[in-house]
Amino acid sequence: MGRFDISCALAQTIVTAYGPKRTERTEVSFGNIQPDESRENPYARDDEIPVLNIDTNEKIQRWRQYVQTVRPFFSQNHLIDIDGTVSYPVDEVLAQLEGKVKIPILIPGETPKSSLLSTWIQEYGLCADIHSDGYGYVFEHGPPCASHATPRSLARFSARAIEHLPQYALDDFERHINPRDTWREVELARGVMGTFHTSCGPYCTSSLTWDYQGVRYSISGISRQPFMVRLANSAIEAGDRRLGAH
Repeated sequence: MGRFDISCALAQTIVTAYGPKRTERTEVSFGNIQPDESRENPYARDDEIPVLNIDTNEKIQRWRQYVQTVRPFFSQNHLIDIDGTVSYPVDEVLAQLEGKVKIPILIPGETPKSSLLSTWIQEYGLCADIHSDGYGYVFEHGPPCASHATPRSLARFSARAIEHLPQYALDDFERHINPRDTWREVELARGVMGTFHTSCGPYCTSSLTWDYQGVRYSISGISRQPFMVRLANSAIEAGDRRLGAH
């Protein structure tokens, strides 16, 4: 059905309105526990969770009316590509990076059109962070810069000079792949080779990484491989966006 934001206050209101009933043994995913590799989802545990007491026709009708008003902030349907492309907000990104970054700035000129993307880049906030050896930016659902690399992020872009990367990033981290992960090499524009990696814990996120002109670029978030490849190719083909760059 998708991913929903439900606050503690809203959950308490619902429990107060309907009341708890019996419990059901339910698989719950956590983001901060030791993975159990014997499970299909290593980050899941079973717990006894109370269910709502919806046992009268009046409650059933009230519940049906209520859930129709709740919409997911993200669902798999959002990842469906639509024919065509949309322009990428290059000027908005450059306004935050221009003159502050010493490495080549790669920004897509256009992106695949999807049921989610147009809304994401037009209505949600851009958050950028800049370092002496790199930069990153993301369009976030919710208050910009409230958090990074969360399931709220459609695609986060980052770049860092290879000479300043920590040793663990330079090592062959394929040995750290979990059983549910995927890993493959992909060919990008201008003959650049990249690595696509999907990591699955409580939810699955993907990344596409490539080295270009002494910089390691990466796109990460909740996106499929074809979508990320088209974003990367557009950025590579556009070249360095810095003023006066050739």
